Amino acid sequence: MARVPLFVLVAALSFLAAGCGGGGSNESAQTTQPQGTPPAEWVRTVCGALDDWQTSLQQGAQGLPQQVLQAGSPEDAKKEITNFLDQVVDETQTMVDKVDEAGTPAVGAGQRVRTAVHTRLLKVKAAFENARQQVDSVPTDNPQAFQQQLTQIGQDLAAQGQALGDVLGSANQKPLRDAIQNTEKCQSFNGT
Repeated sequence: MARVPLFVLVAALSFLAAGCGGGGSNESAQTTQPQGTPPAEWVRTVCGALDDWQTSLQQGAQGLPQQVLQAGSPEDAKKEITNFLDQVVDETQTMVDKVDEAGTPAVGAGQRVRTAVHTRLLKVKAAFENARQQVDSVPTDNPQAFQQQLTQIGQDLAAQGQALGDVLGSANQKPLRDAIQNTEKCQSFNGT
């Protein structure tokens, strides 16, 4: 369970990269400077929000396995997990709000990038909300089924992040790609 926040963070940053795609071939043909947040500032804000989010989730997840193992009953263990996921959903919304505050990156497809990033981060939040709902339906009267279903929920979240983990490198809006490569807080997201 402690690995889930890192994988979902990778997914979030991968979504960022997906939103940065397209429009690269016309970049040099533009005659006016795009309006918005300078690319380096936008990337620093976005990666900073995601990094803070990841750190907070990792810290919260560190004690979760022990809390679940020490729970007096499967119902108590389930409550520990649902409380954690409630916190994750709240922190994810805070992260989305901070990313939104970054504004629109000043690149040719800036508004499209901003919209795509926002939409993708909401999908990450929805994945946690879905996991939270799934935990509600996990049976507590059968310890083996309880463990199997919780393991499956964790694997589903992890698979989402793993499947998208290498997309960040495909960003073809050069100013954003350069800013991602030159921003320390982005390094854990782009595989460098």
